[in-house]
Amino acid sequence: VMRMQQAAPNGIYAGPSSLDGHVRYFSHRRLQDYPVFVTAGVSRDQVLRPVRTRARIYEAAMLALTLTALSLAGVVATALNRRQRRAEALLEANRRLRSAQRVARVGDWEYDLKSGYVLWSDQLCEMYERDPTCDGLSFDEFRAYLDEEGERTVRNAIGMAIKTGEPQAYELTVQMPSGTLSHRYVKAVPVRDENGEVVRIEGTDQDISADRLLRELEGQVAHLARVDAMNTMASTLAHELNQPLAAASNYLTGSERLLESGKKEDKARAAEAVREGRRQVLLAGQIIRRVRDMIGSRNHEA
Repeated sequence: VMRMQQAAPNGIYAGPSSLDGHVRYFSHRRLQDYPVFVTAGVSRDQVLRPVRTRARIYEAAMLALTLTALSLAGVVATALNRRQRRAEALLEANRRLRSAQRVARVGDWEYDLKSGYVLWSDQLCEMYERDPTCDGLSFDEFRAYLDEEGERTVRNAIGMAIKTGEPQAYELTVQMPSGTLSHRYVKAVPVRDENGEVVRIEGTDQDISADRLLRELEGQVAHLARVDAMNTMASTLAHELNQPLAAASNYLTGSERLLESGKKEDKARAAEAVREGRRQVLLAGQIIRRVRDMIGSRNHEA
C-alpha cells in the first residue's frame, strides 16, 4: 500500500491483502492538509460474482440458443432435403409419364366447362401437330380438327358425361393440319365440385391409327383365308361329286341305249342300270348334305 501511495497519491489497484492474502480492489486517497491517506479494499470475488453469474447465465442462454438454432437448422435442412427429393421424384415421375405417353401415343387434356377453355399436354400438342407452347385452345378451335360426325360424337359424349356424371369413351377421326387423317380413342371423365356439379372434364386421347390399320389388315387376311378355304372346299366338293355323278351319267347313258335296242333282256339290264344310277345320285346327295352339315357346325361354333 505504501509503495502504491508513493507512486500515485490517489489511485486504484488490485492485489493481495497483506492480512489474508485474498485479492481485493483497493482505492486510496491522500487527505488534503494532513499527512494521512485512507485506503479501502473490496474482495474481487465479491465484486465479480454478479458479473460472473450473469456471464454464466448468458453463456447458458447462448448455448441453448445455439443448440436451438442448430436444431432448427437441422430440421430446415432435413425438410429442404426431403422437399428436394420429392421435387426430384416428381420430376422423374413426370419424365417417365411423358416417356410412356410418347411410347403409347397417349396425351391428356382438360376442358373447363365455365370458361370453355381446353388445356392440352405437351404430348397431345405434338400428336396434333401443334406447338407445345400453345397448349390452350377454345372448343371452337378444336372443332377445326373434326368433321360433322366427329363433332357430333364429341358433343354427345361430353353431354352424356355432364348429364350422367359417368366416364365416357368414344372413337373419332381427326384431320391434322398436314392433311393426314388420324384415328383417336378418347376417354372423358367428369370432375365435380364440392356441390356435386360437374365443372370440368378430364381425359386422355390415344392415337390408334396403327391399331386400326392392323385390325383392317387382319380383317382382310381373315377374308382372304375364308375365300381360300371356300375355294379349297369347292375344289374338294367338285372332286367328290364328280365320281358319283359321272357314274350316274354312265349308267343312264347305258340304260338309254339298252332301251333303244328293244330287246326284252336289255330292258332288265336297263332297269338295273337305272337303279345303279339312282344310287350314285343318292351318294352325291349324301356328300352335299355332309358338306352342308360341316359348314353349319363350323358357323355354329364360330
